Amino acid sequence: MTSKPRWHSHQTPRSLASRQTENATHRVSTSRALRVRLTLHTTHPYLGPTHPPTSLAPCHPSKGKKTPPIFIRAQFARLQPTIKMITSISEHETLLLSDNRTLAYALYGSPVPRTTLVFAHSNPSSRLEGKLWHEACVKRNVRLIAPDRPGSGLSTFQHNRCVLDWTADVLALLDQLKIHEFYMLGVGGGAAYVLAGVWSVGRERLKGVSVVSGVYPGGCGMGFLRRSHVLSFVAPWTTGLGVMAVEGRMGRASRDPDPAVFERVLAREVDRLAPAEQLVLRDATHWPVVVAMTRESFHKGSEGACWEARLQGDDWGFDLAHLKAGAHGVPLTLWHGANDADCPAAMASKAHDAIRGSVLRMQPGEGHVSYVFRDADAILMHLLGEQENDDEFIRVGY
Repeated sequence: MTSKPRWHSHQTPRSLASRQTENATHRVSTSRALRVRLTLHTTHPYLGPTHPPTSLAPCHPSKGKKTPPIFIRAQFARLQPTIKMITSISEHETLLLSDNRTLAYALYGSPVPRTTLVFAHSNPSSRLEGKLWHEACVKRNVRLIAPDRPGSGLSTFQHNRCVLDWTADVLALLDQLKIHEFYMLGVGGGAAYVLAGVWSVGRERLKGVSVVSGVYPGGCGMGFLRRSHVLSFVAPWTTGLGVMAVEGRMGRASRDPDPAVFERVLAREVDRLAPAEQLVLRDATHWPVVVAMTRESFHKGSEGACWEARLQGDDWGFDLAHLKAGAHGVPLTLWHGANDADCPAAMASKAHDAIRGSVLRMQPGEGHVSYVFRDADAILMHLLGEQENDDEFIRVGY
């Protein structure tokens, strides 16, 4: 049985309601590390908001009257520890495609998302790379979907595929999840695939794209200095030899029962990088993810990583100059470190010049990954078209 509302003898129902109206809106200042918007809607962890529940009961004794939306700050400090734990990670999801291939994907970010971000991992890498963007996505109420490309991780290898084929896989996945509008983010070797999205998907569905430390076509310059990228240009003619080379170098170690074997191999590769890059990758927060995402790339063998390299040095199926970006197409931003030794900044500049309407965000003094983890939130905020704001509100009524 519902108890009757109580008020002091000097208060009447009307005066109490008036006080509530006067205090209907309260500003809630949250810390920079934790800004959240809470809306009392039922939410599917993957498909997003559904229909709202029935209205809240009036908070004043007058029956039958609607209560206006109320924004509160009371006891918010006690909610913060709980809110911080509201996240959504699922790293072993799969979808059976129409041609009987398995498409594996991971889910990161907010369980109460207001938008969706499709993540294109680098190479060699896998869906687990998306975890590096998890905290930024939670902060921005974004659901991140990170698929394994064919042959990487748990996704079935696809013979004779091209760059543009991946867009069809992504759209099949989004249709299965009932997601219409989305953004795309590609890192390193994932650049080709998000740019393929600009080419293939209209602005009605694709709301924005960001490329971070992207690898661009050979026409933008033969600037690759590290041997890991030389394979991109020789692979179209020597794919078989490339598989043997990568398998001997990393593949077999990745499938050793002892995880430390592969970790030692990867550590030697990182030793070849600039000191600033090593410092970022070896950070206690990043290193376990870097090891896991790279090791998972070779779960089914080295063929997937080598085909990725072949496609990188081959024809992408579209010309950068024909992409429609900016005001007449999909908003597109290219982020790049000015001191990137893996993918020289000159390549990013040439890609920017070729893609009319694109925006180039050159990072002075930065390398290939040195700025990415630190600036993940800024990159995501720019992609979503948001402005930094220290003040948020919590809605508890309708």
